[in-house]
Amino acid sequence: MAICALSYFIVFYINVWQTEQLLNSCYRRSSSSIRNPSISSHLYRFQKYNTHNLKLISISSVISTGVIIYLFIYIPINCYLIIILMLNQITTFKLFFLTSLIVPQMFGIFGLHLVFAICNRFFQKSSTKFIQLLPKLSCKNLSLFIKLSNYGQAFHTKNKYGFTYGKLEVISIREFIMVS
Repeated sequence: MAICALSYFIVFYINVWQTEQLLNSCYRRSSSSIRNPSISSHLYRFQKYNTHNLKLISISSVISTGVIIYLFIYIPINCYLIIILMLNQITTFKLFFLTSLIVPQMFGIFGLHLVFAICNRFFQKSSTKFIQLLPKLSCKNLSLFIKLSNYGQAFHTKNKYGFTYGKLEVISIREFIMVS
């Protein structure tokens, strides 16, 4: 499961990076002129690619559910194994065996959580540039302007989009620091 999740995150990260590069090129061009007619086409393409990234996030609900099940199973097991290590007199073989069980599971728990948090942060970073470019949008195409404005307002919410703990809460770097 970890290999599949990691390859999925690499594909997601590349898609988000490409989407952000599209927005960065538009942002650099817009700083030179107040109203640039190509901004609307770039923002429309950004919306299309970012919607694709949101679909990738919704597909990942299976991975999110798998991660929450992994956490519910292995955190108590690791706590129990650590208590055994601390309370009992253990031979070196048992110490090596228990440590070889605990360490990969802890790397799995913290590693998956960190990858989720980094992907969420990277995905949400582009929304601020998108919102900054909206006022520079020319109003020639009213339907496109309304569509992009609504899309920008959807990003500006307290309920952020991203990978979750099985639909509970969006995984963030702050939560990763609290857990570790």
